[in-house]
Amino acid sequence: MQKRRKKLLITTIILLIILISALYYNYVVMPIVCTLATEEIRAEVINIVNYANSYLQSLSLFYDDYFKIHYDTNNKISAISANTGLINQINMILQKQVQDQLNQLRTKRITLPLGAFTGNSLLAVYGMEVPLHAETVCNCYTSVDSKFEGMGINQTRHSLVVTLHVDIKIVIPMRSQESTTFNDIVMAESVIVGEVPETYLTEGTSDYLDLVP
Repeated sequence: MQKRRKKLLITTIILLIILISALYYNYVVMPIVCTLATEEIRAEVINIVNYANSYLQSLSLFYDDYFKIHYDTNNKISAISANTGLINQINMILQKQVQDQLNQLRTKRITLPLGAFTGNSLLAVYGMEVPLHAETVCNCYTSVDSKFEGMGINQTRHSLVVTLHVDIKIVIPMRSQESTTFNDIVMAESVIVGEVPETYLTEGTSDYLDLVP
């Protein structure tokens, strides 16, 4: 009878240790591991965006390629027309280029310091590198915005900016985490001298859109 109780006690202690270890691993260790793994993937995304920016600069496209400023008979700015075809084309090229490179991250082998698996944030950056297999799903969406900023008397900075929205989902053993990054790339920029009109004429149409933010 005593041996049976002793065996039951030992079994209970072992099960408690396993349960506590599993809870500690899931709720303390894995959040730190996920955070470090996500940051490593986010760094890869930033490198991809920087490459896309370098590619855009290599096209040697300038403000005058995207916009044309129109003047009235008094030599005042009457409208600014946009080359929407070119803008949409460059936007799609950037989105496809970034997405193609993000797809290469789908199966990623990353390395994390051994200290990350202790669950202690102070030790998370120390120790030998431990390889970790991660599955990542990244989707890129783009939006183009025309921004105006007053620079002084009758001076306005006009910027054409494409924003890359990248949704990141990283899956590692027993855990997954999602995050989103937003990165702006300036497609063109110029300082307009003169009063900016309140209408924006799209090239090839007679539709006027609000110009002043």
